[in-house]
Amino acid sequence: MKDTNWAILTGAPNSGKSSVLDRLSFLGYRTVPESARLFINQEISAGRPYAAIRGNEQEFQKNIFALNHDVTKRFDPKELMFFDRGLGDSAAYFEIHGMVCKIL
Repeated sequence: MKDTNWAILTGAPNSGKSSVLDRLSFLGYRTVPESARLFINQEISAGRPYAAIRGNEQEFQKNIFALNHDVTKRFDPKELMFFDRGLGDSAAYFEIHGMVCKIL
């Protein structure tokens, strides 16, 4: 794991993570939205129905993990950034669904 100046906001659904990130963004901080939300919006824009996107939970979690990993490669680890969830959340979801998680 590399040393960064990033903060990952994690917690239960509807616990206020996105609201905190919205406020931080308003105050001028760099923020990154939740990868699952980005992925779902991208897939819906491509014409896939929500039920199909979430139909296979293991495939969905693999896609989110890959997107989380790709997103983190785009930012300078020295820059102060606030993320809505992160790779650790993916690892937890993998465990919940009996999947093997290999942190890259």
